[in-house]
Amino acid sequence: MASILTTSQIVSEYGQYYIKEGQNRNRLFRALVQMPKTLENHARHIRTTETKYRMANYRFGSVLQPFSTTFNPISELEFIPNQIDLQKIKVNVRITPDDIEDMWLAFMSGNTTRNKKDWPIVRFIMEEYLAKQIGADRENHMVYKGVRNDNGNTPGACMDGIKKKLIDGTAAGNPYPMNVINGIGPLDASSIFDQIEAFDRAIGQLYWNEEVNIFVSPEWYRAFLADRRAQSFYQLRNEGDFDNVIDFTGRRHRLVALPSMAGTDDLWAATPNNLLWLTIRDMNTSSADMQAIHYDVDVMLDWWEGIGFACNKEVWVAAETVTTTASGDGQGNGQGDDSGETQGDDSGETQGDDSGETQGNDQNNG
Repeated sequence: MASILTTSQIVSEYGQYYIKEGQNRNRLFRALVQMPKTLENHARHIRTTETKYRMANYRFGSVLQPFSTTFNPISELEFIPNQIDLQKIKVNVRITPDDIEDMWLAFMSGNTTRNKKDWPIVRFIMEEYLAKQIGADRENHMVYKGVRNDNGNTPGACMDGIKKKLIDGTAAGNPYPMNVINGIGPLDASSIFDQIEAFDRAIGQLYWNEEVNIFVSPEWYRAFLADRRAQSFYQLRNEGDFDNVIDFTGRRHRLVALPSMAGTDDLWAATPNNLLWLTIRDMNTSSADMQAIHYDVDVMLDWWEGIGFACNKEVWVAAETVTTTASGDGQGNGQGDDSGETQGDDSGETQGDDSGETQGNDQNNG
């Protein structure tokens, strides 16, 4: 296993020697790195010791019937298992600190200690590189788009992400399926405002005055705001008047941009705290196992991580987002009755009385 350090361009440009000329970490620059946001901002974090986190969902059957003197029990209470598997993830890095001693980067060498683990270059890699790259890898490749592959060696192979959970949750034969919303069509920049409203209406009136987050990629979130601006019936004075609130929901339904969904055309929604994020041990680089072996420093960090939903019935997904045959009930009437898929309504009509709406939190979650 080779050292993580690649310094050939520094040597080629500055030479294979060290000249002290005031260089320090203030002369090291990098481009912006994606910070983790999806789970950190929109999931309920549960620290556990279980590699399989087991829950149960339940649903009621009807109990009312016309009176007769014959006792006729018809009630039903059904429990359905709901399990989230945690998957083990690791970081393995080898650092050969001596590689930088005879070059421009030698200001991070260990000229005051022989303990390789204490060299500034090692501390720089732990604090600046690994801590931030773990977050970027999780957000860009794992949290939404990941599919677990035990034989893989890429971030996307580490864990089943949200997209995989949406596909599994709407698959034919699922005993407690998510809600699939049909009729939205592929997202289009010229009509996304109407598409998001149609998707929101199809969630069902039982949830119209409850908090719901609708998730899209940052690209489609921006397109939504642009299409809203294009609607001539809005009196918007400046950019500050734009927000992510879905109209006629008492400011309780919001459109949210997830960096983990970047580059996708997906559309889904869930109630707050329904997305669960489970971990065994923290992925903190300060707790990494660092072993100095001869002239190398090997860094080992591992933890368990998994995501899932507490209740599939409080997840809604556009049919175009899932690629398998779906069996979700859609809850078109807001009752969770397993009656079939929901059709997105583009007519602009809403049902039910919005006069009793309550005011939600005005914070922009985008």
